[in-house]
Amino acid sequence: MKLVSTFAAERAELRPCEITFGGDFPYSEPENRALFEKVLDLKGDLKSFITFHSHSQLWMLPYGYTFDLTPDDAVVRDLAVNATNALRALYGTVFRVGTSAEILYTSSGTSRDFAKGRTQIKYVYTVELRDTGEFGFLLPAEQILPSGLETFEGVKVIALRIIEEFARN
Repeated sequence: MKLVSTFAAERAELRPCEITFGGDFPYSEPENRALFEKVLDLKGDLKSFITFHSHSQLWMLPYGYTFDLTPDDAVVRDLAVNATNALRALYGTVFRVGTSAEILYTSSGTSRDFAKGRTQIKYVYTVELRDTGEFGFLLPAEQILPSGLETFEGVKVIALRIIEEFARN
């Protein structure tokens, strides 16, 4: 999803058949445009925005288009570490935590960076699920349920923090 002003600045492919093709222009696909509009409509109400992808076992935080960190990086990163610790407790699966630029590569125009930069959602993450490359995008069927269960453990950590921080008495 190419959703910010950094569209096609880093690692975005301009050829439609390539895996990192970002579209012809920002919001060029109706699904992206619908998400963009909905997130903007909910600006101020959303406390977290998490996208799930496969594969690599990464828990990434903003930003991806630069090595600069967000002002609240320490808090957002600490929660990601707590989430991945909870995830690891179930089956021992290890996830790396960091910005895309730190632990993968720079990437521009992502929904993660849009959600953080444009709408100031506090807890924004991209989670790259199992595995680390052995099976790639074709995760064996017997790993799908464990992947979902361990991921849910991490998401629960995020949800509990949001309840603690933002719930009205």
